[in-house]
Amino acid sequence: PNQAEISRPLFLPACRVNHPSILSLLVWPASCNSLTTCVLFALMALKCQRSDEPKVPTLELPEGATLEFITDVEGNWQYFCALVDRSPVLSWSADDHSSLCLADGAYLVFGGDAPDKGPADLRITRALVLLQRQHSSRVFLLAGNRDTNKIRLAAELADGEMPDRDPIPYVDVYGWQGRKQQFGDFLAERSLPRTRMNALRWILEKTMGSEHALQLRRQELQLLGRPCGDCDVIDSFVQLVDPAAAEPWTLWYLQAAHVMLVLGDCLFTHGAVRSGGLLLLPAEDCRDGELHRQPPPLRLPDDTPLNEWAMRLNEWKQRQLSWFEAFPKWVQFESGERWRGGQPLMMPSLSGCRVMIDGYLQQGNMAMLDEDVAAYLSRNGCRRVFAGHQPHGQCPGVLRHARSGITVVVADTSFSDGKADKSANAADTRGAAVSTVLVTRNSTRVAGVLADGTCHRYELQLQRTQDSPLDALVGCRFTDGSWGKTVVGEQLQLCRGEGFVQHLQLVPLQEAIAQLDDIFK
Repeated sequence: PNQAEISRPLFLPACRVNHPSILSLLVWPASCNSLTTCVLFALMALKCQRSDEPKVPTLELPEGATLEFITDVEGNWQYFCALVDRSPVLSWSADDHSSLCLADGAYLVFGGDAPDKGPADLRITRALVLLQRQHSSRVFLLAGNRDTNKIRLAAELADGEMPDRDPIPYVDVYGWQGRKQQFGDFLAERSLPRTRMNALRWILEKTMGSEHALQLRRQELQLLGRPCGDCDVIDSFVQLVDPAAAEPWTLWYLQAAHVMLVLGDCLFTHGAVRSGGLLLLPAEDCRDGELHRQPPPLRLPDDTPLNEWAMRLNEWKQRQLSWFEAFPKWVQFESGERWRGGQPLMMPSLSGCRVMIDGYLQQGNMAMLDEDVAAYLSRNGCRRVFAGHQPHGQCPGVLRHARSGITVVVADTSFSDGKADKSANAADTRGAAVSTVLVTRNSTRVAGVLADGTCHRYELQLQRTQDSPLDALVGCRFTDGSWGKTVVGEQLQLCRGEGFVQHLQLVPLQEAIAQLDDIFK
């Protein structure tokens, strides 16, 4: 190693290692002796040579079973309760809505992003974890970026820490909205003292997109009858991820979560499979958030089966979570550099976990599935893709790939109604809109109400030719750039997005057919 790397830990990339003695070798300082290096090279050689690779498990949705896909609830209790009330799969097991029941033979996939924008982070995360534990073969959780970034708080809110003590350039500076306001400027602008509470306020608002999270957490603690002073609020965030805490619900959620799930012909991810992220395995380390020093992700061979890619992504997540549990706080090296476990999972954009942070929308509008992605998914028997992460109006967005017949459903509806009543939830941008996404072996059914209470519904068969005439136009592109979004009565709703603004119109069947893009005719 060069001088700058003398005191950094060594990492063994893309290797399934779980034994504690091996893990201890992997964090041995690179300067200690040559034995560690020899052992690591031997392990890599064994990995390259072994021929007894475990068979990748194949999961199938049983004939006659119904699966519900829910995603991006983001702490919104009113929305979560509305989903459960409409669900044929979920119900409450107690009058106080403290735990969930799963219908016999039914399945649930939760697509990630349980917390952040409502006064129910604790209750929703707990309910999902308990349900998954009770039905581990029928309830699947996905890791979303709003779930994984919370493990940052174990180190960043530790005693003696402040965001400007050891700034993380990637977290502090880079964002899809441009340069973030720095901690010192944030305090000066608001005349705030330099306290842990204001450090958490800055972290949530400026690096996690959760402007009202502090207020909402205090509100939830009050509802639960718990102490809700500043220290209590801070502790509630830390204890959700602290390996030493009594009930680290977010950590437990992540332990059970998948990065990618393949179930029969269905693929589930929080984000999107786009061309730039196809077959990527994220990096095993993050160099303090500095882009120019960041190790690249690994691209798997083109012939890697989809199930194997999913398995390797999930193993990567588990490795990162193991590093975090072992080293949740900053570790100081002789060089002065600091490190903590699990950084690639905390910062998926930096490590290259593209299936968690990419989206199927471009500037708010649905975008055609990339041709290489469609070809890969089709070769691997994938016919349907379910995702969240990017909000798409009052009901799920749909796109269909004309050549392969693959259907993509983006079920994040967290910006359904920007004018929603905020008296109970300062962050509510959903309002009354709610939709269920139900999956069987042969079809996908979406139904619900829009922001004004209007009912909508459609059912998509595996073969578009088997759909009803109006349903067959959902997920198709039209000559003005809009996409078929849902069916309202006997009309097709068209949607053309521009950022968070959506232009909607209802058109009858024949008029819609006349405007259909040639590729879908």
